Amino acid sequence: MFLRTTLLPLLSLFFVAGTLTAQARQTDCANPTAAADLNINAVRARITNSGNLWNDSGAGAYEVTANDASPNLNPVAAIYTGSLWIGGVDPGGGLKVAAQQYETNRFDFYPGPLTDEGITEADQCVQWDRLFPILQEDVRNFISDYDAQNPPVAGQIIANIAGWPGKGNPLFEAVNGFPLPNDTEEYAPFQDVNEDGIYNPLDGDYPLFCGDQAIWCIFNDAGGPHASSNTPAAVQAEIHLLAYAFAANDSLLHRTTFYDYKIINRGQENVMDFYAGHWIDSDLGCFQNDLNNSSPENNLFYVYNDTSVEPEICDGVAGYGNTSPVNIFQVVRSTAATAQVEGGPLMSSFVSTYNQGVGGPLPAVAQQPATAVEYYNQLTGLWPNGTPQTRGGVGYETGGEATRFAFDGGMVNDEPWQHCTSASGATDTRQTYSTGPYNLAPGDAAGFTLAITTVFGIDYPTDICPDASQVLSAAGFIKDFYDGNCSPSVLTSTRTPQSPESIGLEVFPNPTAGQLSFRVPEGVEIKRIEVLDMAGRQLTSSVGATNDLGIDLKAVGLPAGVYVYRLQTTDGAMVTGRVVLME
Repeated sequence: MFLRTTLLPLLSLFFVAGTLTAQARQTDCANPTAAADLNINAVRARITNSGNLWNDSGAGAYEVTANDASPNLNPVAAIYTGSLWIGGVDPGGGLKVAAQQYETNRFDFYPGPLTDEGITEADQCVQWDRLFPILQEDVRNFISDYDAQNPPVAGQIIANIAGWPGKGNPLFEAVNGFPLPNDTEEYAPFQDVNEDGIYNPLDGDYPLFCGDQAIWCIFNDAGGPHASSNTPAAVQAEIHLLAYAFAANDSLLHRTTFYDYKIINRGQENVMDFYAGHWIDSDLGCFQNDLNNSSPENNLFYVYNDTSVEPEICDGVAGYGNTSPVNIFQVVRSTAATAQVEGGPLMSSFVSTYNQGVGGPLPAVAQQPATAVEYYNQLTGLWPNGTPQTRGGVGYETGGEATRFAFDGGMVNDEPWQHCTSASGATDTRQTYSTGPYNLAPGDAAGFTLAITTVFGIDYPTDICPDASQVLSAAGFIKDFYDGNCSPSVLTSTRTPQSPESIGLEVFPNPTAGQLSFRVPEGVEIKRIEVLDMAGRQLTSSVGATNDLGIDLKAVGLPAGVYVYRLQTTDGAMVTGRVVLME
């Protein structure tokens, strides 16, 4: 890891704590300390329960290797740091905002859940200052070893499954040393095998997640003062984060990480026009040669170097040397109302700002937010002082057409507006994007998923700008993969399977040595069968218009294990279940 030596934006020397509007904290939490790494593929990504990501004590900790081997041979930092930003409007028109930046000892977010009154309990800050890592291999072994006729006792189940913070887990306290605060709350996701609504590994229930490795944590913005942003009023948001990655043969998926957020309004009043996203200081290798474009219609932005080849070392920081990768940040899911319309936007804004300490081109009033209004403006696609972004140059007071997306490719003087062809030039850039708006009544949740993909080998046809078609093609692959394997609809169908008996389905032989037959009564026709692994990834499929359809699992190279089938009939019925493939 390399420490970055550039000047950070000037931070306030003094902090005056504000009163949290219309709320009271039972206690102020100590600063969060927990951290763990996603490192199952060619990325090492630091995860924390503090709202911050990708930084390790001041060093960039989103490292991606250009080498096809993994994990992490000769990695370079592809992202320096980032943090969750959230903000919304209360019924009286006041703003509630939490927005960290470069913080290792002053935070807006604190560990643990909130009560229904939107406050923290006295001891939960320390208890929940932890992360819950899980491997898909452990889950597969648990499923394979589980015998419903001779179920295990508590001590026979490995700790990361026995202590998973699923709803009502009776083993949680014995493993973690403290109880779940509320047996009726949905915490970490799980497969409810017997459909009793409770996570109990003794019944065969197991953690449910996409990817080969995942990390789950829970934190909030009401456990203490907003010491990073100095904003006075908390959203009273409880945040669940599930970060995950795949060890894949495909180079794109092998250099991708996913971040799934659930943000619950635990306050006693509505939060309207709520937005959530990230502030990011990407620093892709060398930190003073970064540019960024956005593609609103594809719900993404991407960060790239100003040349196809960057130095091995620049200002004491490791660069990528003979290649220049591209970081793609795309929102692949949003529960905002506008996103539920087919083709509706998942990403609502993108702002590109600069480090004034190394000659950023923006005036100070558009550069560094310091109040709740300024943070909220930037989160919603405006400059901090409320000035709209306009196409042309760096997007500040250019006289061009207003937009919520920096460098969005809109036409300026018959040329697409891109960072690489604007007059601003490369420098130390920062990125802020958002999803929304959401309108959250007490107890309502907003949700979104960010995918980050690092791509090597992108062409620079003019030696100035990367080939956008290659970037969008890579992003499209990841979006299609997510939709087919990791979306809530896919995971939900495996979490709450319908009974095969409901349509008279016969699946035989089960267990099977390979050949598997699916048969429904006369008058019912099978439209499609998909076979998925326990992470929800589609492995093979078969289509037809018949009441009898077969699949040979060994013929497609599947190893022995437990798999999920999903069968759809021509009249729209959907049935799921499990099959066992023997050696």
